Amino acid sequence: MPFERTYDQNQRILRIYSDFNYEKNADETVYRTNEEYKKVISEYQLNRFFIYEDLYRNVSNLCRMIQLLAGAGKKIIINDAFTYNGFQLLKKCSGVFGLNCAGCAVVLNDILLTLGYKSKCICCIPYDEDNINTHVVVQVYDEQNKSWFVADPAFGAVPCDTSGRVMNILELREYISENAMIPYYQTGKLILQPNRCKKYADALIEAFVMFIVFKKSGLKYNFNDSKLVTPVGISKISDLYSQSDITNNAFFLFV
Repeated sequence: MPFERTYDQNQRILRIYSDFNYEKNADETVYRTNEEYKKVISEYQLNRFFIYEDLYRNVSNLCRMIQLLAGAGKKIIINDAFTYNGFQLLKKCSGVFGLNCAGCAVVLNDILLTLGYKSKCICCIPYDEDNINTHVVVQVYDEQNKSWFVADPAFGAVPCDTSGRVMNILELREYISENAMIPYYQTGKLILQPNRCKKYADALIEAFVMFIVFKKSGLKYNFNDSKLVTPVGISKISDLYSQSDITNNAFFLFV
């Protein structure tokens, strides 16, 4: 098929389309705040998930927990997601249910919002129009360092460079275009083993061409209320709006 490209070919595409035509300050994300959600967070939960000084290590701890409990890669359907919060939804998913990458992302996003952090879901889109193999991650704002970084709960990871520096979505895209391995934090620890880092890079390289950033936060995201971040030179993509129910963009909810 036309989108079956080698790793090197995918890297060349990222390097060719490295400039973006969008305004960074346009269309600010609307963050959900709900005091009622915060009541479900006990001191035990906070101490269990946020045990490191650095936010990205804590988020990597949370990502790994979501990956293990939610069983990333499985598709489920959960009715009426809005009656739950991220912690409650995870509890329902542990055991017989599971979540795909989009489901893991919206759960992480909701938990971080519940804890008072800014975060947003980002859908990563491949180059080829007929390739619907997308990937959904979360971008989190670190107030202490005044910067965003990517969290990937489907892989239980927070990607970084070889020095351990976490990156925003565009910095990570640039890093992938030049490197065949992606180090990452998992459960607070920096993973540098070549085979694991190469495997993770293989999983991301195809989808990191352009992005759909969702403007409103919460357990359910809407393609009609999103911003498409497209590199200069790319004017058309596959009709993800109509195909979202059959791709791993879909976050079907069922209990």
